[in-house]
Amino acid sequence: MQIREQGRKIQFIRSEYQPELKRSTSKVITSCAKYATALSEEELELLTPEERAQAKAYFEKRQQDNANWRRNYSVQSLHEALQQTIAHLKEGNQLDAAYADSLWQAMAVLQKGLKKAGHVKPVRPKSINK
Repeated sequence: MQIREQGRKIQFIRSEYQPELKRSTSKVITSCAKYATALSEEELELLTPEERAQAKAYFEKRQQDNANWRRNYSVQSLHEALQQTIAHLKEGNQLDAAYADSLWQAMAVLQKGLKKAGHVKPVRPKSINK
């Protein structure tokens, strides 16, 4: 079975060999929305057990790829989010005490993770006060 994204749909295509034609023919068995996370029961009934396993593996891989993308995006945009938080606090806005505690804990875990990954803390530049 082939699985193909076509526009806003995902198509599940079965190829069968036709001896009288001496070639394979392809037929769209079912399709679903591009952002679906699984096939409905009615759609699954149209597939063979082998094809169901393929569809399940496809959706699992796609879900894992999406989770990896979201995690990577969060890491890449962390610096900007921290800058926005700093600006928010500089403007005199307050944070909920429980949320502030969770931020402190998360920053401590982040520092440990950075050290463990081999990223040393940069030396703070000395301020020039005369």
